[in-house]
Amino acid sequence: MSRHGSILLALGLVLAIVPLAVADVFLMTRNYNLEPVPDLQADFGPDLPDVGVVAVLRLASPEDACTPFTFTDVSQPWVALISRHQQLQLSLNCTFDIKVAHAAEAGAVAAIVYDDVYESLIVMSKPPFHLDPPIPSVFVTQKAGVLMRELMQLEEIQVRITPACIKGGE
Repeated sequence: MSRHGSILLALGLVLAIVPLAVADVFLMTRNYNLEPVPDLQADFGPDLPDVGVVAVLRLASPEDACTPFTFTDVSQPWVALISRHQQLQLSLNCTFDIKVAHAAEAGAVAAIVYDDVYESLIVMSKPPFHLDPPIPSVFVTQKAGVLMRELMQLEEIQVRITPACIKGGE
């Protein structure tokens, strides 16, 4: 077996025994409850509470959350919708944990980071020397993020994020 094949086999075995933290992310409008969107929970910050999080979905401002939000709201529970903005992330040293921490500082109870390119889901991580943000967060696809943004333009969206655990390879 080639070296590349051995590495892939080892990675497959690790994924088969290491649980992936996932959550169920549901979007709710006045008239509809949509099917859950694909997501992965971050490997930093607190786990989602057993009862989950139910709150209004709000767009981050700035959308990439690389700097503190332009607003603070503690009047009602809300979840921040944040764009990944990969190119900006590299140039501004804006890691996922910084984005989520800025959402927490603005009063969010959780954060959803959506991809800005079409690719597979990734697990958000942080540099080892950074502190954990104080709120849970999940990563969703570009398609899910665009759907959320479009729905938010039409009406207020409630989001429900509940914990789940699926073993890799099942």
